[in-house]
Amino acid sequence: MSISVRCPSCGKTMRVPDEAASRSIRCRYCHQPFTARSDDSAGERRLNLPIIVAGILFLLGLIAVILRLAGVW
Repeated sequence: MSISVRCPSCGKTMRVPDEAASRSIRCRYCHQPFTARSDDSAGERRLNLPIIVAGILFLLGLIAVILRLAGVW
């Protein structure tokens, strides 16, 4: 089996053997060393919570301004 990894330097995706997981490897394209981690790892998939909260607060503020201009609030 093999896993898909992404180079943090150039962003290219490549397949490496399972044995290479969590080991230092060199990118086939840019030749920079990095630690092989699966593209499906939890660190890659986490949500950026501060951006989500900022977006929600922005929308709430926008709704408040609209209601205030409409004379409802």
